[in-house]
Amino acid sequence: MMAYNDVNFTCCVCGIAITMPEGLYQQRVTDHGEFYCVNGHRQRFTQKDKKEQEIARLREEVRARDSLIETFRSEANELWDEREGLIALLRECPLCDWRSSKRIPRGGVRAGVERVHQQLVDHLAHDHGLPVPQEQRLLEAGA
Repeated sequence: MMAYNDVNFTCCVCGIAITMPEGLYQQRVTDHGEFYCVNGHRQRFTQKDKKEQEIARLREEVRARDSLIETFRSEANELWDEREGLIALLRECPLCDWRSSKRIPRGGVRAGVERVHQQLVDHLAHDHGLPVPQEQRLLEAGA
């Protein structure tokens, strides 16, 4: 003979006792399906069980993380575009159409900017007759 475990609870409308086999009870808690008390009041479990609550919480965390990642990605792209625009300006002579042939690498930006700066200073001094900055003359004298 098979033993059945019953779950006892009350109708939320009239308060009458309801007894349901544990398997059916678990199924109704999970699927939120309808059932009726003996007085005909429609019932269903609307509260999510712990697994459903955890799944909902994790989905919300993933949604929030994805939103944050997209925000960071958008801001990074904006900053990158601004960086590229500034680098393009650094490579151009403000007095003529000359443009530095030196590249500014994505990694070693400082060294790249220094190379472009040096080439621009040389161009301004030789092609436009502008004086070489004092520190530049000291560097050339020491070389």
